[in-house]
Amino acid sequence: MQRLDKALADALNWTRSDIRNAIKQKRVSVNHHIVSDFGVKVSQHDHIMFDDEQVNLVHHEVIMVHKPIGVVCSSVDPKYPTVFEYFKLSPKLYHMVGRLDQDTSGLLLLTTNGQLTHQLMNPAKKVEKHYQVVLREPISHKAIQQLESGVDIGDEKACEPAKVVVMDATTIVLIIHEGRYHQVKRMLQAVKNEVLELHRSQIGSLTLDGVEVGSWRECTKEEIMSLKQG
Repeated sequence: MQRLDKALADALNWTRSDIRNAIKQKRVSVNHHIVSDFGVKVSQHDHIMFDDEQVNLVHHEVIMVHKPIGVVCSSVDPKYPTVFEYFKLSPKLYHMVGRLDQDTSGLLLLTTNGQLTHQLMNPAKKVEKHYQVVLREPISHKAIQQLESGVDIGDEKACEPAKVVVMDATTIVLIIHEGRYHQVKRMLQAVKNEVLELHRSQIGSLTLDGVEVGSWRECTKEEIMSLKQG
């Protein structure tokens, strides 16, 4: 059970003061009765209407989204739509598991479980992230050896060794288990190449099979268990 104003603020991504104003304006009903009490307790079993539209208070523990290019992984951005705006999700409720650049597409996980976020982002847990990379120049044997040995991208320590799967001369799948700032782009820059296109296709055992660009779905209990088990 939680307060009505907080529940609606989280569900609709509004401020609590705006929700309270809406309640004062008699725009909210609970179980078919107009309410005026901001603090009335509600749960996911209550029938809540806001401006004649039903509000769902059920929140999923982990969801996967297929982020398109042009959407940014932040709560607010003056230029681009954010993940939360695009997918109509609450930034107060969900944690992003890592981030993807504005010009990068692919798999992004959002969760209400902060502990799971930490686990998936911890390099010691060795959770693999797969990136499909289109390069400006053909990948050389030397560059592959460097990437698989761990390249220096200017941080205090070199990157952990990656796995490289060559698809064709200028396309690879790069598999890493860290999540440093612009890591994939910096790794390829360190071996004298440049990323033209970048797409994250997999995190751990999860892939985007069946999830179209710009859509999302709830992770199954089995998928969540596999993430928690590493």
